[in-house]
Amino acid sequence: MKKNSLLIISGIVLLLLVAGGSYFVMSKKTSPAGSPQVPSIDADSDEGSIQSSLKDLLAKGIAQKCTFSDKLEGSDISGVMYMANSRMRGDFNSVISDKTLTSHMILKDNTSYTWQAGENSGYMMKNDPEKTAETNEENPEQAFDPDKVVDYKCSAWIVDNSLFDPPSDVKFSDFSSMMEKPTGQTPGKTTPDACSTCDNLSGEAKSQCLSVFKC
Repeated sequence: MKKNSLLIISGIVLLLLVAGGSYFVMSKKTSPAGSPQVPSIDADSDEGSIQSSLKDLLAKGIAQKCTFSDKLEGSDISGVMYMANSRMRGDFNSVISDKTLTSHMILKDNTSYTWQAGENSGYMMKNDPEKTAETNEENPEQAFDPDKVVDYKCSAWIVDNSLFDPPSDVKFSDFSSMMEKPTGQTPGKTTPDACSTCDNLSGEAKSQCLSVFKC
C-alpha cells in the first residue's frame, strides 16, 4: 500500500535525523490511549525568534519549548521540541509526496525513541557519539548538520515530565543492533536486518531506501 510505504520512508527519515543529531518536531493530533498527551502547537504564539544551531540550542541546558520549520531531502518538516534536564521530546509533521505524516521522538538517558502517530511499533537507538560520527562520514549526503543555523521560536514552558516517557502501547525495536557491522563486513554497508526494511517498499521508494542504507 502506498500509505504504508510513505510511513516506512518517513520512519527512515526520522531515524536518519536521530543518527545525525537532529530532533525535529510537531503534532496537533491527540495521542492514542496509553500514550502521553501531546500539547497542541500554535505556530503563531508569542515566542522569541532566534537563529541558532540545534547543537547550541541543546547545549543551553534550560527548560524551553522551540518551534521551527525547515526542509530536509526535499521534505517540508515543521514542529516543536520540549527540552528539560538533558531530555528532549520532539513532535513533528513531515510532508512527503503531498502526504502529511506525524512522528514523535524522545531523547532521554542517551537513548532515542521514535515512532509514527497511530502505530504500535517504533524504534529505539542508543546514542553513541563515535558511531554517530562514523555514520556521518559514511553518509555525508544524508547526514544532518547539527551546526546548521535555523530560525527557532523559543519560550519557557512548565515542564511536564510525562512527555519524556515513551508510550507504553508502542513496542520499540533496537535499531542500534540492526546497524552494527559484523566482523569482516565492508565499511559503509548496512546489516541485512536494516536493509530488510526496504523489502516492504517497491519502485522508487524502495530504490531510495536501499540508497539511504547503502544496501
